[in-house]
Amino acid sequence: MSGKPVGTALAPPLCAILATIVFAAPAVAQNEQFIPALVYRTGAYSPNGVPLANGIADYYKLINARDGGINGVKIVTEECEFSYATDRGVECYERLKHNGPTGAAYVNPLSTGVTFALTDRTTADKIPVVSPGYGRSESRDGSVFQWNFPLLGTWGVMNSTAIKEAVAVGYPREKMYGVWWSGAEPDVRPAGDGAKGYNAVTLQHTSGRFKLHEDLKKYVYDKGQGSAQWERTGEILYVRGLITSMLGVEAIRTAQAKFGNKPLTGEQVRWGYENLDISADRIKQLGFEGVLRPIKVSCADHEGAHTGRIQTWDGENWKITSDWYVSDDSVIAPMVKEAAARYATEKKIATGCL
Repeated sequence: MSGKPVGTALAPPLCAILATIVFAAPAVAQNEQFIPALVYRTGAYSPNGVPLANGIADYYKLINARDGGINGVKIVTEECEFSYATDRGVECYERLKHNGPTGAAYVNPLSTGVTFALTDRTTADKIPVVSPGYGRSESRDGSVFQWNFPLLGTWGVMNSTAIKEAVAVGYPREKMYGVWWSGAEPDVRPAGDGAKGYNAVTLQHTSGRFKLHEDLKKYVYDKGQGSAQWERTGEILYVRGLITSMLGVEAIRTAQAKFGNKPLTGEQVRWGYENLDISADRIKQLGFEGVLRPIKVSCADHEGAHTGRIQTWDGENWKITSDWYVSDDSVIAPMVKEAAARYATEKKIATGCL
């Protein structure tokens, strides 16, 4: 089985044939880390889903091509198309969760609805569910949501329509502020010049290329293996895909330091996420300098970062127009604790750090 994404999930009969072929070569299969990829390249949300999926896939390709995998363990991923439909997202998870020699390392649903639907399932399956910038806000509390990691902190294609409406009624764009899921190229381009001056919060990154792109071009795109058009690799959602995969790779790397350089179970990778500590120096080594702030996850804080800044659309590109802001935890933390405690009571679950 190759280390490249396999398009959409295969029909059951072909899956069975492929499984037979894979297990006929155990020397290869037993040194692969499987990561499922739930994607929405089709459907109403595809303008956002396509670049996000491309960024996710390309980072895995880079790690395999440049580094030979994560400490020698090749990444294998398979895309399953769910078109942003919650029921199909759950089906994708169930179809892929047992793949690979140790099952799914983690799952990134790319949907708040799917995240809610999978929370009980992933807990029972002991597979971490990772939702960077979306998902359940109360799952920041790792003593209750032991398998949920809402790192860094939903989006909608209707944002561009809202901006068009603001243009029609003469509402000044410089007075409009969107949250991060309404701050990507698909949200502003359809509005043309009318979107100039629109502001949005970005949790960690903005558009544009950075140091990592040098390696992406050399090891992936120059070899004809890129998932996107090279011209699109600096866009917001593609970059978010890169970040999402990088966090997963670093969580696996962290877990390997404890459990060994081998394919890990979801339970072991969960430990890696909960002990994820990406310093400024490490961010620079990874090629993300200027894109990310340091991230430190703990049982009490499954987000790991609480910063954001403002970006403004100039008609062609997003430009950073503020310094970093830190969220007011005196307001947020009590709300998280209350919601998490209510969930624990409703579900009758034992709380505490694993």
